[in-house]
Amino acid sequence: MIDYAEEKHVIRHFLNDNYERMVELSKEEGDGFVQYRKGVELKKTGDDKEALVYLYSAIMKKYDNPGLYDETAKILHRHGLAEEELNVLEKGLLVVRKGTFYYQKMESNADSIRETIENEG
Repeated sequence: MIDYAEEKHVIRHFLNDNYERMVELSKEEGDGFVQYRKGVELKKTGDDKEALVYLYSAIMKKYDNPGLYDETAKILHRHGLAEEELNVLEKGLLVVRKGTFYYQKMESNADSIRETIENEG
């Protein structure tokens, strides 16, 4: 049986331990597309932790592809990391063009997660 509380702790610890690596990846040339694609490829292989390293580095670059924020949020949601998921969606709302379908979807998802967090707290 999966211990979700432990899994959340493991992923948070991994992200914290790899923060400097994310920063270095975010300093690489380009707009974040390369990091985004690598993160998506890693997600497809089931390596969520490594995928998050690359996806977060693309977020640090403020890459404006809505898929970046959606894919990152999906991984975080799968692992029960609601606060991190909300944070990612809020960052996406700052860079994705307002008024688009993707913006509205992110806004709706963020509102739902915010409500869930408030109800749990």
